[in-house]
Amino acid sequence: MLTSYYNVPSRLAAEKLAHIVMFKGIHATEKAIIAECFRLLIRDDIDLVDAWIYSYSVAKGISGVYSFDKDLSKRGLRLLKVE
Repeated sequence: MLTSYYNVPSRLAAEKLAHIVMFKGIHATEKAIIAECFRLLIRDDIDLVDAWIYSYSVAKGISGVYSFDKDLSKRGLRLLKVE
């Protein structure tokens, strides 16, 4: 992510990006999910992909995901097994 290249803490980058995404002139199909994703990045020690998967799943009512990431199960998502 650009945070390591520019030596910017991830939480600070998430805070700044969250403000930009919420501008009235910015149109995104999943704006509420994006905002929740940034809230997780700011509040918790979670990586971007996990924050997105969790935020998207909760917003869409998805209770289980295909993943090996135990952090998602700690947040209440059921980890589905790949057969």
